[in-house]
Amino acid sequence: MKKQHLYYTLFVLIFLCSCKKDRKDTTSPMVHISGPANGQAFNMFDTIIVSAHVSDENKLTSVVITLTDANNAVLQYTHSVTIKSKDFHFSEEYYLTDHHLPSGFYNISITANDGENTTQKHQQIYVTESPTLKTGYFIVEATQPKVISKYNTNMALQGAINLNTGYNGMAFGGYYQQLCINGNINQPLVGYDLANNANLWSYPYTGGSFPECMSVTTDGKKAYVGYFSGDISSITYLGVPSTGYSTSNSNIYAYYTAPLSKYCAAVFKDKFGTSDKIYGFYRNSGGVVNSAFMPIVVSGIYERTDEELYVVGNNTSNQAVIYLYTPATNGLVGPFTLPTGKLLSVAQVNNDYFLLAMNDGSIYGYRFSNSNYTVLAGVTAQEIVYNTKTAELCAAVKNSVYSYSLSSNYVLTQTDLKSVSDSIIGFEVITNK
Repeated sequence: MKKQHLYYTLFVLIFLCSCKKDRKDTTSPMVHISGPANGQAFNMFDTIIVSAHVSDENKLTSVVITLTDANNAVLQYTHSVTIKSKDFHFSEEYYLTDHHLPSGFYNISITANDGENTTQKHQQIYVTESPTLKTGYFIVEATQPKVISKYNTNMALQGAINLNTGYNGMAFGGYYQQLCINGNINQPLVGYDLANNANLWSYPYTGGSFPECMSVTTDGKKAYVGYFSGDISSITYLGVPSTGYSTSNSNIYAYYTAPLSKYCAAVFKDKFGTSDKIYGFYRNSGGVVNSAFMPIVVSGIYERTDEELYVVGNNTSNQAVIYLYTPATNGLVGPFTLPTGKLLSVAQVNNDYFLLAMNDGSIYGYRFSNSNYTVLAGVTAQEIVYNTKTAELCAAVKNSVYSYSLSSNYVLTQTDLKSVSDSIIGFEVITNK
């Protein structure tokens, strides 16, 4: 009888232990954020004091702080909070470090885990982006076409990039601080890293009697290269080919490419002399949308909307004109009249306003909606670059670089003038991002 009782007792104990082992923790940790305040504003590089109370009925295995966007994507580093107990309050410093983030609303996110369950809570904050600053220039001069000179804003020489053959174009991408240098005969396509002042990647020239690369531009992150073969390829900052854009026509090549919101638009020249053609590709997939003959030599393609594009250039009489092109319908409308004369360079300020450098010795402000244009500066600029973040226009005028600020009512005010030894034939403005 005693033996039966012992067996029964052991059975009950084993059963109870087994039940306890199988019982799962279904209660999630509790998280209450007390700081920062909802909607509190910060500047990039500020330190945020994150305060919260976390608890769980059994234990806490991890508590982390992150900065996330509206889609809960992590944007910066993850900060781990030291676990003090299963129920504790903390105040931790979290640093805003990503200078690429644009101004806008973000979330301070706290995630607590007890080994089986996770709780995530958010507090919305507003972050003002770090300022965009001009830090210098890349310049190619007429007397030294085999050298790209790097200058600071005081035009003090900071270094030089030697080219194997003649200059064939360059494009600066601020996000990764990289200059893409277009290849030429016997010269590779190069990604030059500013941080290390060295080539990060290159694609060797493969031979032939024509330059392999015909054009290069950037969206700030990727380079877009038009090849003599007729293809266009986007290339990451690591030198890895990304989306390709092909017309399947080897008799044409792209001399101008514009990576835009929805479309990648490009203007192709026929190797045998017929009219130029504009193609619209889907930006993300690379698929061809439509194409149309283009009766001008194109200097710029910009967005009016994500569906309707401005195409700016000179007609066969060297008169500046502007067209509207809609890739989805292949609609080409125009020409619309611009100031009398040849367009040397163009920059877009917003979806209705442009800056035009003309051969009559003036930089004009032009509003498309009412066709009005006004002289803003009295210089003949061979190339202009406008930065929307800084509201600054830089103009290469013979051997000098003029800097202007553009006011909200579209008045140009000269802020600086620096010179180099000879005429500028290549010109890129360097910014910190």
